[in-house]
Amino acid sequence: MKRREMLLASGGAVLAAATGQAFAAEPAHEHGHQHIKTANKNVDLVKSANDCVLTAEPCLASCLEVLGAGDKTMRECAESIIELSAVCAALMKTAATGTKHLKQMAMVAKQVCLSCEEQCLKHKEYQQCLDCANACKKCAEVCDKYIGA
Repeated sequence: MKRREMLLASGGAVLAAATGQAFAAEPAHEHGHQHIKTANKNVDLVKSANDCVLTAEPCLASCLEVLGAGDKTMRECAESIIELSAVCAALMKTAATGTKHLKQMAMVAKQVCLSCEEQCLKHKEYQQCLDCANACKKCAEVCDKYIGA
């Protein structure tokens, strides 16, 4: 029985070693093409826009819950979040690909983020709204930095 356990353990070690090599970050190789590095060019824009989209969803869920209970005070916040999600998703794509309209997209996204931040701060007693407002503020700052560059 001990021999069987030893064989299983050594087999697992070999498998783990092989798996580690298979998933190595960038193995040395030559095969007739170059690896494109432009995807990292606008990484700050992509990350900040992604953060907005990720924090917007729980915020929108809170808005909808409050609206569903009959409280209409979060209607404008919900509308701004829907706009924000669409614009920041577009910003992520244009930033990732570096399209020729990225600067204009960043200008629009900055304004939408500032508007959403303003709406979310009206409901900062909800953590989801505060998180969304903070992500919007950060994204607007990153957009402003890109626009000025």
